[in-house]
Amino acid sequence: MTNDVLTPHISGDNNSRLEDLSRMVFRRYGDFSASTVEAEALSMMIELANMVVDDVRMHPYATTALQSEPYYHAMQDRSAIPDNIMVAGLLFYYAEQQGSERVATYGPKFARTMNQELWRATNGNTSIEMTPWDKQATTTQTTAATQTTATQTSSTPGPQGPAGATGATGPAGPTGATGATGPAGPTGPVGPTGETGPAGADGLGWTGVTYDSSTGQITFTSDDGLGYVTDDLRPSGGGSGISNVVEDTTPQLGGNLDLAGNDITGTGDITLTASSPPGARLTLDGSSFNSQSPATFTDFNGTLTVDAANAKFEVLTFLTQRSASQIDFYTNGGLNRIQWQNNDIWHDGNADAKIDSHLNQSNPTSGHVLSWTGTDYAWVAQSGGGSGISNVVDDASPQLGGNLDLNSNDITGTGDINLTGTITATSGGSVIPFYFADQAAFPSATTYHGAIAHSHADGTMYFAHGGAWERLAKYSEIGSGGSGTPGGSNTQVQYNNAGSFGGDSTFTFDSATNTLTVQNLTVTGSGATNTISSSSDVVLDAGNRVSVQGAVPFRLPNVTTTQRNAIAGATGDMVFNTTTSAVEVYNGTAWVAL
Repeated sequence: MTNDVLTPHISGDNNSRLEDLSRMVFRRYGDFSASTVEAEALSMMIELANMVVDDVRMHPYATTALQSEPYYHAMQDRSAIPDNIMVAGLLFYYAEQQGSERVATYGPKFARTMNQELWRATNGNTSIEMTPWDKQATTTQTTAATQTTATQTSSTPGPQGPAGATGATGPAGPTGATGATGPAGPTGPVGPTGETGPAGADGLGWTGVTYDSSTGQITFTSDDGLGYVTDDLRPSGGGSGISNVVEDTTPQLGGNLDLAGNDITGTGDITLTASSPPGARLTLDGSSFNSQSPATFTDFNGTLTVDAANAKFEVLTFLTQRSASQIDFYTNGGLNRIQWQNNDIWHDGNADAKIDSHLNQSNPTSGHVLSWTGTDYAWVAQSGGGSGISNVVDDASPQLGGNLDLNSNDITGTGDINLTGTITATSGGSVIPFYFADQAAFPSATTYHGAIAHSHADGTMYFAHGGAWERLAKYSEIGSGGSGTPGGSNTQVQYNNAGSFGGDSTFTFDSATNTLTVQNLTVTGSGATNTISSSSDVVLDAGNRVSVQGAVPFRLPNVTTTQRNAIAGATGDMVFNTTTSAVEVYNGTAWVAL
């Protein structure tokens, strides 16, 4: 066995780890540097290494130990097969896997290396000799290679012939053991929801259930013709009674209802129907409404609303069988009666006296009104003009209590409008003159900051800013020196030429082709890097050459081999490959290192 150190990063004996052998193969092949080999590429080398193991195990020069050499299972495994055989075999099978023309070079080299190394392991550092012999020979011949006797028909062997051509590559050995499963990749995006499948056929089962309150039985029905009826499920002793009052939709009292200290509450009406006097009665305990005696309403047929918070009764509809209708109720120990007949209504007792105490007084005079004082009504003098104004002009200090709706009318007249706010017009066509005889007539620029004004004397507009009226330039004054007339000829770009518009034949823009032509272009900026960018190709079309002047480098794009392979190369493209540390050019079919 030889002791050949093939690469600096492999140390130790002649049986290196498969990972180190793989890195050396990639470095020799030129796809990767030894320190940047990707994990996926390394995993592939386990399968290729086991193909080399198969070739060695079946070789006629293999020792008994190598004929049963185990397969690789991980990148950290080592093999008794010499490193130079493994490297030569891995180069051959990797080139074959890549479909490279290098197979023609690496194949014979692998066969030669394997023959030499396995021969030396068996016979030492001797020459491989091949001696022709005939199985029908009568004499024996001993060769240096095999020390095997054979019979020959002639007494003297002929001269050794020239070495024959390298034989064709033998058939591929059996597939090696499957490598370890790599880590799972990231979960892909959720696919679109599939179409809803057709509805399945209806299954057989229960289709309905009914309950008979008279028998207490539940009946179940099904679509297969079967049925089931339960026994009487009502509790014993309860008959067909209800568990709660709410279950009876037409309740009737069989006797007086004892509230037992509880209330009847809710939202709804209480309707009493009297068939004949005295008929039905609604009796309210007077103590609940601050009265000393119960209030009894007789001949009542209608709706009664009681406001307990204020102890008031509201009669919405009141009918009686008498010719005169009345309501009698007791408050503070006295009878109060309200009567009405023939569209008249009056109050018995001291109603007139109460009315006289408020209305029939001697103090009111013309213009007095009855006003609420907070506790009672009293006559007071009318404030604000008595009966009000007839027209807006009657109000010498009018104020709006809300937004003024013009109702499609105008506000016209002679006078000023003084606003502390803004004027907003929702449509065009507004005409607001800003006329002043001269600048001396202008208002204060400080007070009216932001205002505009027209001086008739000099025919110019001004605006107020910073406590002064600033003059606006006229159209005829814009572009002073050129009078607004472009300089140069058609297509020439305009620039400020000593205060006038200027043009030059070497600085043009063609709008038909969107082409800007300039003789010299200097890119300047405040940053360390100035950029000329484009979303498509940038073409430098020179009549002679394109040169970079100054003691500065010209930098190519820096890409890895993976990034370079993703480029749709065109003949002549150049990049700097950071994986191989080489400048590469695309020759039309492949990237070639310079």
